[in-house]
Amino acid sequence: WWSSSTDEYVGTVEELTGHLKELIEHERDLRENDELPDVAPPPVVRRKTFKQLGTPTAQAEVLMAAREELTPDELREAAEDERDRLEEAGEIDHVADAQPERPPDFASLLNVHLEVRWPYRVPDQAKKRGYKTHYIWAEGEVVEIADGTTTKRTPQCKTVLAWGAVRIKWPKDSRYDEDESFTWTVLVEDSWRKEKHLGWRFAKPELARRGAAARAAKRARADTS
Repeated sequence: WWSSSTDEYVGTVEELTGHLKELIEHERDLRENDELPDVAPPPVVRRKTFKQLGTPTAQAEVLMAAREELTPDELREAAEDERDRLEEAGEIDHVADAQPERPPDFASLLNVHLEVRWPYRVPDQAKKRGYKTHYIWAEGEVVEIADGTTTKRTPQCKTVLAWGAVRIKWPKDSRYDEDESFTWTVLVEDSWRKEKHLGWRFAKPELARRGAAARAAKRARADTS
């Protein structure tokens, strides 16, 4: 309740602030004990039913037949399937949403799985002949980092690679008829998470690994406190 006619203290700023502090402390306890749910429970809305008046039209019968009751687990599964469909269609990108704000230090990228925004030439469906450029996020693993002073593309090269250049191993990709390959790519801090040529970000497996490590570290801190 927000107020009381018999108690002036009920509904005051002091009283409501006390309730808010209790909620924050309870949530902190759940988080420290790793009991806070990772996802919110799906909302379950109870449908209102009304007494039928007259004979339903054909359209009304179709709508009534299409109604489906789902359990919370079934609703979550349907929502996840729809999210996967939208992800595949390129309408949403939860990998982009999960990226940290600031780019990682280049020196920490060894053996890290990244996605780099890369152009591909694909057939232009609007034309009988010709191709168009299509950008995709290509996933690869950083296997070497240029030191900016001695690293070269090949031993025969005279030019030293700049700091920020990384050698990426690209796995075999049957979709584009490509074998496993290695390329040197210069990553720029300003291109972190950007939807642009050579934009770069953590790949999905890397995000999962870092998330698991952060949760393990949090549990360890809670055990020692």
